[in-house]
Amino acid sequence: MKIFSCIESFLPGVRGGGPVRALANMVDWMGDENDFRIFTRSRDYLSSEVYPNVTTSSWTQVGNGKIYYSLDEGLVRHLWNEVLDFKPDWVYLNGAFAPLTRLFLTLRWRNKELRKFPVIIAPHGNVSSAALQHHSIRKHAWLKASRAMGLYRNVIWHAASVREAEQVKETIGPKVVIRNVPMAPAKLEGPDFAKLGRASLESGAPFLRLIYFGRVSQEKNLGFALDILSRMEATISFDIIGSCDDLRLMEELEMKAGRLSENIKVRFFDLLPHAEMMSQLSQYDALLMPSLTENFSYTVLESLQAGLPVVISDQTPWRGLIEKGIGWDLCLGSTTEWEEVFSLLLAMDEKERADLSQRCQLFSEAWVGSYCEKAKALFA
Repeated sequence: MKIFSCIESFLPGVRGGGPVRALANMVDWMGDENDFRIFTRSRDYLSSEVYPNVTTSSWTQVGNGKIYYSLDEGLVRHLWNEVLDFKPDWVYLNGAFAPLTRLFLTLRWRNKELRKFPVIIAPHGNVSSAALQHHSIRKHAWLKASRAMGLYRNVIWHAASVREAEQVKETIGPKVVIRNVPMAPAKLEGPDFAKLGRASLESGAPFLRLIYFGRVSQEKNLGFALDILSRMEATISFDIIGSCDDLRLMEELEMKAGRLSENIKVRFFDLLPHAEMMSQLSQYDALLMPSLTENFSYTVLESLQAGLPVVISDQTPWRGLIEKGIGWDLCLGSTTEWEEVFSLLLAMDEKERADLSQRCQLFSEAWVGSYCEKAKALFA
């Protein structure tokens, strides 16, 4: 099967977040049996610099797929020509409002030749109520124009969860066609559980090492995380690793972190390449991510794959974590539950920590094992 995909940024970029991981993983899993062509820009998300050491404006074999890194000049012509030349069985668009998605839908509306190719759109959380609040005037103007022109007519939506399927219906319309298939997981090897013991300060006092990694945005609610930590008396470190395109938000987080007492250490880092990021996770005790909304969350799945328990909000598809023994999905209405979980983690001994980590990985292995059958429904 021939699949042509458009995405704003792709590997070797690291700033595109979940959509990049989702597509890269999909190609890893399905590329042996399908011909994937990925059309993307020649630079990372929000960067003006062209990737060094990549060939632009031609197809390059990378792993199980071929990538076309287009320069901005001539991008419309390149996209038009490459789709028509390839004659795909499916066009897979990443992001409900991404510029390349809007461009392809507009070209498809103008040219009946492009309408021959069936289209699947992965919204990647763009249609949640929280996401629609950002740049709301621009997004609602696009939705109004797209409805008038019928740009989303006869497309299929790839929902990563039941939650996202409902969001698509609310935003696009109740009669849309949806294929509910989870995002592709990374192919990872688990950590050595014997090496996952919790560290301690030189003085012998216990402390807790928390991490968040991924896109830094309003939806991640990291200010709430810092508010929770401000109430803790124990020694806690919290590393925030990710890219942020909202300078005001970043300034607010840095100011709030700077006002915390000395027992709370918050550090900010730029996002690491995926393999390097995964190798770092065993240095931490838990993921902290009090999101306002999530359609899927690779941050959660990849934490579990690395044996890292997760402390997250109940506004994600990852629910019932306490019953599964792999983490906590907590209400955002109060900080008390969050404080109690941190105290529980602080009190764990090395064996309890290792057992918790092992349950996380075993759960993720079972989840990944069920993905292949579910994935077959996407391009059926």
